[in-house]
Amino acid sequence: MHTDSAALVNSARVGEVLKDAKASFLLKGLESPESDAEWLMMSLLHCARSELFTNSDLTLSAEQVIIFNDYVERRISGEPPQYIVGEAEFFGRTFLVNPNVLIPRPETEILINEAIAAAGEPRHPGILDIGTGSGNIAITLAKEIPHAAVKGIDISAEALAVAEENKNRHHCNNLTFAQLDILKEHPDGSYDIIVSNPPYIPMHEMDGLMTDVKDFEPTFALTDESDGLTYYKRITAIAQELLTPGGWVIAEVGGGEHSNKVMDIFRSYAFQQCELSKDYNGVLRVLKAQFCG
Repeated sequence: MHTDSAALVNSARVGEVLKDAKASFLLKGLESPESDAEWLMMSLLHCARSELFTNSDLTLSAEQVIIFNDYVERRISGEPPQYIVGEAEFFGRTFLVNPNVLIPRPETEILINEAIAAAGEPRHPGILDIGTGSGNIAITLAKEIPHAAVKGIDISAEALAVAEENKNRHHCNNLTFAQLDILKEHPDGSYDIIVSNPPYIPMHEMDGLMTDVKDFEPTFALTDESDGLTYYKRITAIAQELLTPGGWVIAEVGGGEHSNKVMDIFRSYAFQQCELSKDYNGVLRVLKAQFCG
């Protein structure tokens, strides 16, 4: 005789279920037990964080409890909450994500601010996003600079499928995507701004990454399997042909000594006004360099 599994699970209140999840996450040593539990519940209920507390006495159905318990088990195993729910927040927008793309991070929003500043006022800048992944950078710039023409490229067809879904979700008409191996191929066109969050983690540092990054996010998007500088060398080489005079490269960097090494690469080419900007944690995170031709 078949028994519906939901019938074996009791309904429960939101507040109680959240409390249990936070305790489980804390016991397992997760870095952000409270925010992880709240994020998962917000996704389940499709609500804002403030509503979790005003609706703490709301009763979850048995089916909802089963779904949430599955979320909790997956998070305890190390899976990032963004992959569990299939979405991530970036620059005030929600993007679809899966293990084929990196999870957008708040630190990368600094890159967006720098690109917006570089775009200027009435012009119609051409923007190239190298290694677009989920499309979060390209789409954000297309929305924030509606007079721009944005192109995002990536080596991964699976990543580009996610980017296209996000493009449709956010209704971007000034954006195109294309599959291209930047290390072997040369993009077409002329651009005023090149942006990139390339794979920059040195291979020898991969083992030291947190489990939810190392074991779940795509390795090819994290490291160049070398010293973490491969893509910056390639970008400086081709940017001189792709950029208009006075154009900018704005790229995320790894902080610390890595930031200085990237700065040296750009200075060794015909780039001026090389500057590093700090992220929300005070880490040097974004390089901005102007090509004066």
